[in-house]
Amino acid sequence: MGTAWGRSALGWLTASVLVVGAACGGATQAPAASKAPAATPAPVAAATQAPTPAPPKYPTAPVNFVVGWAAGSASDIGTRALAESSQKYLGQPIVVQNVPGAGSAIGATQVAKSKPDGYNVLFTAFGIITLPHLEQVTFKPLEDFIPVIQVGGYAEVLVVRPESPFKTAKDLVEFGKKNPGKVKWATSGVGSAPDLAGLLLAKVGGFEATAIPFTSGAEGVAAALGGNVDAAFSTTGATIQLIKEGKLRALGITMAEREPAAATIPTFKEQGYDVQLLGWWSLAVAKGTPASVVQTIHDAVKKGLADDPYKSVMAKALQPIIYLGTADTTAKWKAEYETFGALLKAAKK
Repeated sequence: MGTAWGRSALGWLTASVLVVGAACGGATQAPAASKAPAATPAPVAAATQAPTPAPPKYPTAPVNFVVGWAAGSASDIGTRALAESSQKYLGQPIVVQNVPGAGSAIGATQVAKSKPDGYNVLFTAFGIITLPHLEQVTFKPLEDFIPVIQVGGYAEVLVVRPESPFKTAKDLVEFGKKNPGKVKWATSGVGSAPDLAGLLLAKVGGFEATAIPFTSGAEGVAAALGGNVDAAFSTTGATIQLIKEGKLRALGITMAEREPAAATIPTFKEQGYDVQLLGWWSLAVAKGTPASVVQTIHDAVKKGLADDPYKSVMAKALQPIIYLGTADTTAKWKAEYETFGALLKAAKK
C-alpha cells in the first residue's frame, strides 16, 4: 500500500512541475522553429487524482485465540475469560479455538504457520519454551513467534498426604539423599512447570527423585491422594482447597515470598532451598505480524487484564496476574528457553 501511495504522490509531484513549467514558459520559450508541443491535459488530471485509500484499521473481523488444550481445561477457562474481558477493547469479537494435542504443539504450529496478520493469536503457557528441548516439534519458539504480552503466572506447590512421614521439605530432601530415586512425585508431564520445579528441588537439595508424569496436574494430585506416589507438584489453585480441608499437606511453594491467599504454605526459599519458579501464560502471534497490529493486541489485552471475568477467574485459581509487555516477554522467553533447556539437558544425563 505504501508503494501505491508513493506512485500516486510521485505522479502528483511530476504533474505539478509540468504545470509550473508551462505557466512560466513565456519568459524562456525557445524560437518558434524549435518550440515544444503544448502540454497535454493528462498530467493536470493526474495532479487532481484522488490518493489510494489507506488500508482498513486492524481488526476488521473477529480474532481467533488459539489454545492448545481441550475445552474445560484450566488453560481453556483462562483463555475464554481473557477473550471476554479484552474483546470490547479490541473492537471485534474474540473467538476461542481449541486445538489440543501433542502437549499443545499442534495449536502452536497452527499459529506459527498462519498468515501474519494478527487474526490468529496463540494463548500459550510455559511449556512452549521447554517442549523443543524434549521432542521434535514443527516450530521454533524464538524464531517463529512474536511474544505479545504476558498475562499471568502460577506457582507450584509440593503436596503430600496427611499421613506422610514428610512433615517439611527438609524431611523429604534428607530422605532423598539417603535413598536415591526412592522419592516418587507426580508432575503434569516432562518439561512442564511441575516437572521443572521437581528438577530444581532435587538439584538444590542434592538428591535424586523419580518423576512420574501424568497428563494433568489434577491426575497427579489424585495419585498423591491415593498413595500411588509420595508427593505431587501442582498449582496453588489446584491444591489449596484440599490443603485447607486437611486432605493434603503442603511442604513448600516455588515463590520468593508467601502467597497472601495461601499464607500457611512456606516457601522453599525460607526453608533453605532456593527453588523459585513461576510458570506463565502469554499471547503470541506469527513472526512477521506488523508492529502496529502487535501493539493493538497488546493494548487491548492489557486493559482486559484488569476486568472481569478474567480478574475473578485468576483470583479464584490463586494465579497472579503478572503483566509483562512485548519486549520483556520476548526477553523472558529467550532467557528461560536457555536456562531450562540446560536444566532439562542435564537431567537427561
